[in-house]
Amino acid sequence: MAPRKGHVKRIYKIAVNPDTKEEGIVTDIFVDVRRIDRMTIVYQNVSVAGTDVEIQPVTHVFMWNDDPNNPIDGIDRSNADSEGENANAHRKTTKRRISDPDVPTDKSPLPDGASDSATSINDNDIILWIINKLKLQIPRGAVFAVGQIAQFVFNNNLLDGSEDPPSQTRKTTFLKIVNNDLGGMKMSDPDGKNPRIVDWAVYRDALQGGKTDPDDLLALCIEATDKFTIRFGTDAKSTIPYQNYTYVLTENQDDIEKLFDPGDKNAKQIVRTDPLQVIVNVGSNIIAVEYAPEEQ
Repeated sequence: MAPRKGHVKRIYKIAVNPDTKEEGIVTDIFVDVRRIDRMTIVYQNVSVAGTDVEIQPVTHVFMWNDDPNNPIDGIDRSNADSEGENANAHRKTTKRRISDPDVPTDKSPLPDGASDSATSINDNDIILWIINKLKLQIPRGAVFAVGQIAQFVFNNNLLDGSEDPPSQTRKTTFLKIVNNDLGGMKMSDPDGKNPRIVDWAVYRDALQGGKTDPDDLLALCIEATDKFTIRFGTDAKSTIPYQNYTYVLTENQDDIEKLFDPGDKNAKQIVRTDPLQVIVNVGSNIIAVEYAPEEQ
């Protein structure tokens, strides 16, 4: 089975200067996000007796189109911001605002014409785009009677219930993310331009070889998805109104979660993304939702 592929991109705060009304990148406020590019799923059709009777491996390819300097041909990037985020208009997305609880969000209206990714220069908030809905093609095979275009809908609501009820079927692991210098590896030009889209294997090595700041007393608590469930409608041969398929992201557990310390599930704020993205680095002493244990 082909290994899962992924890349990492650094996403900076885009802030609006209230005097000039211009937008600019704030390079000391960022998150690094690991995104799945290719993933092979082994679908199992389970009999009434609970025995797996059919297996169908399917490789999904996800088109992020998030490199502003190298857009992918044929992908509608009409919703893209200046960093190349939200650059696949075929997906339904939403803004995930990551806030610093110790620096209140500036709720003053932004100037007319400000982008959907912009926040005030007077706070430490940053916008991350997450996926609510996308379509995937599943070819004809043993499990699926006909080739299907399946619509995946993710319930990314926060665990505190502030965004309506969260998913009851998603299994996640809480991780504590602190700033890592990546051994000096650069993720963009000093001004935040020309982002480097880094293969996950390369980034993982830099993360393991890098240093965390011993004076950095604050950390970001995130959820990494281990399992999620998608409900499929009836296919041509089935008399069952729907089928539930549980997706197990084994490589998240084996390849990502072991790199970080456990997060505090009672932190001031927990960041939940869609299952295809995981935050793996954060701007030091800026976005802060959890005190390190020695400071509690």
